[in-house]
Amino acid sequence: MHASALAPLVLALAFVVSACQPADGRVGEASRDPPGQGPAKTIVITTINAVAGFQVMARVAAGGGWRSTNEMHSHGLFTTGLTTRKVEGLLVEKVPSLEDGSIALLPDGQMRVVYPLRRGITWHDGAPFTAQDLVFSARFLQDRGMPTETNTTALEITAVEAPDDHTFIATYRSTYYGAISHPITSFWPVPRHIVEPLYEQYLASGNTEEIINHPYWTSEYVHLGPFRLASWDPSREITFHSYPGYFRGAPRVDTIRVQVHLNLNSLFAGLLAGTSDLFFENTLDLEQGAQLEKQWGALYLKPSNIRILVPQFRPAYQREPANLDPRVRAALYHALDREELAEGLQLGHRETAAWGHLLPSDPLFEAGKDTFRGYTYDPVRARAILADLGWTPGPDGILRSAPDGRRFHTSISVLPDYQRDVAAMADYWRRIGIEVDEPPISPTQVADREFRATYSGWEATAGSSNMIAAPPASAENRWIGRRSGYDNPAFQALLNRFENTVVESERLQLQKAIGEEMAREVSIMPVFYTVEWIGVRKGVKAFQADHEGGYTAAQVGTYARNAHLWDLE
Repeated sequence: MHASALAPLVLALAFVVSACQPADGRVGEASRDPPGQGPAKTIVITTINAVAGFQVMARVAAGGGWRSTNEMHSHGLFTTGLTTRKVEGLLVEKVPSLEDGSIALLPDGQMRVVYPLRRGITWHDGAPFTAQDLVFSARFLQDRGMPTETNTTALEITAVEAPDDHTFIATYRSTYYGAISHPITSFWPVPRHIVEPLYEQYLASGNTEEIINHPYWTSEYVHLGPFRLASWDPSREITFHSYPGYFRGAPRVDTIRVQVHLNLNSLFAGLLAGTSDLFFENTLDLEQGAQLEKQWGALYLKPSNIRILVPQFRPAYQREPANLDPRVRAALYHALDREELAEGLQLGHRETAAWGHLLPSDPLFEAGKDTFRGYTYDPVRARAILADLGWTPGPDGILRSAPDGRRFHTSISVLPDYQRDVAAMADYWRRIGIEVDEPPISPTQVADREFRATYSGWEATAGSSNMIAAPPASAENRWIGRRSGYDNPAFQALLNRFENTVVESERLQLQKAIGEEMAREVSIMPVFYTVEWIGVRKGVKAFQADHEGGYTAAQVGTYARNAHLWDLE
């Protein structure tokens, strides 16, 4: 749906248009860029937040647009169609199914899946992509000694086979829905001919730094998408050239430049100045997008995620022990007016208030649409619950603990693009007598796993049950895991059962049980469903035809999935 049909709210924002102009001319015009002969077509994407590398080893912020470029340069087994979120084959010819026999449920409870690979696919260095690459990828991603972030599906695999170059067979420990629906971020193929020698060297030496710091993950990266890396300057600009051997057809533009900004004001000034052609979700706030819409060609408001609050569950890091009590968390939830927050922060869209833990676009939405309906806005009840627990107002109105007079002091960590959201939510808590800090997280700190996992109060983030799934992040696992430290075996068992069924009716029932467990413990607080802008400038063909079938970077089928079709008018 076009944004103009959704909201007229436009706020006047003053920005100084800085010197963001590329050195070789206006964006979207012909420039002399390799590899083509004669005038070349160039598209510029603008992003925000530091970039450390490509996905497998990258310590990369989820927001800001960089992860949204994944399918531009890299490919996984699956993607989605043009206008629906139906999963389709990408590196595989078709999605395996029980009906055609490519999925077999084994007597021991395991599941065997046969993946027929497309022929004629090559890595960016010209080496053929084969089933042996996927066999090695599974082995590599399963190694818990490696700081890989994209291994969810690989960890479910118990055995792999490659009977020929175009058939990959994986056996999963149990029935696993993700085997036929995972995004590239859950099973990221790696080129065996490049990474296996590095991996064997690491196994011999035990020194992970040798492989972690290898330039393959940055300046020497190759993969399977329509655009291959040409130059690497992660603090300024990352350049890609079209890969003529791309298996779905040579891309229609020659070069894509990804501008990296560390400051939202400079990013927006560049967009206003016309020095960029595209931006993805989690790049602009809603008011900036509304202002930009007046001069750009096509901006779309897309469902993105659920804005949630998640407490720090590890006592060693939680500065306010009261937050560890689910009764206190319930009181704090009653203190939030979700409808007013949605209206004020979502361009007037009061209907995006989150009463459940699933997006309306989720096929299982009915199972979770009212999960948290019981926590209605009721500040009187919030104060009463806290009073029953021994928290009463002092002379200054701040709640104090009855035994020792300690002030109720908590914090909500603030990501670079979450300032307004956190300020609004913190204000509601202050109204019932909570003392709230809003510590900022810098763009550099966004990618620091240890820093992110040791927040001292609450984190405002985007997600749902995935934000509290085990294992918790810790020094022992290189801080790879869930930042909140939530550890509930019963909840994890429900999640495991949900992932381990391909029967839709069973998945519906399990999703309902997952939501009920989260609501009982108030392990997360959904506040509102976020809508995010994606944009394409006049004269550029990108999202117009296929944005309905796209989704955010953490899901299968992103808005960059058909980058080979992007073009200039």
